[in-house]
Amino acid sequence: TEASGVDVSRCAAMVLAGHTVMTHFLLGLDGFPLFLSPYAPVAAEPGFLTGVELGLELAGLVYLYPSRANYMGGDIISGVVATDIARSPEIRLFFDIGTNGELVAGCQDFLLAGAGAAGPALEGGVKGVRNYYITARKQGGKLIFLRKIVRGAADESYGIEVAKLAGVPEQVVARAREYLSELSSAPKAAPAPAGAEADMAQLSLGAAAEGEAAEAIRSAPLDTMSPIEAMNLLYELKRKLEG
Repeated sequence: TEASGVDVSRCAAMVLAGHTVMTHFLLGLDGFPLFLSPYAPVAAEPGFLTGVELGLELAGLVYLYPSRANYMGGDIISGVVATDIARSPEIRLFFDIGTNGELVAGCQDFLLAGAGAAGPALEGGVKGVRNYYITARKQGGKLIFLRKIVRGAADESYGIEVAKLAGVPEQVVARAREYLSELSSAPKAAPAPAGAEADMAQLSLGAAAEGEAAEAIRSAPLDTMSPIEAMNLLYELKRKLEG
């Protein structure tokens, strides 16, 4: 609104694109499933919502770009659209480098996408890459930057503290601290015994044997569904059964 001079309340429509975690936060969804196997979004294709539903001072509709995976969010999908890769007769490359790196290569005939750790994770694996960090310390629950750049990797992640400095809502920061505590204290899982994967794949349909949920499962194209589509179906069935 600063650039256009038009107040957001006067906008008829809005398009938003962000990585999968931020989209979950905006929708008020629990982002924890993104960090546990099978690393699937709770809602991969939120589509159109009203500004009021999202807590925005916007009378019109808001379109949220879809996500394809936990690290392949709406920010990458919107980048593919903006660069028009899918309509190009020649191969093009789109990439986003940050803490993680996402890359999409392709043309009108195919698209190939991938994601992986960037920055410190690349040191030693890519010629010429060197890792530096800004020294910091925690004091009284606050993060204090010491304004000194040092060679090497940081002693720990300060993502939560940086999010707080950036103005992320306190309830989001508090929930992130809960996740961190759970992940830090959780015991490491023992190796699965032989044949466990086959046993885990068996799904009991006892609770969904009747009604709409059972019919949805019967009619679902399980042979062609992606893991994300299957996860979204399960979340929808759970919502209906609990409702």
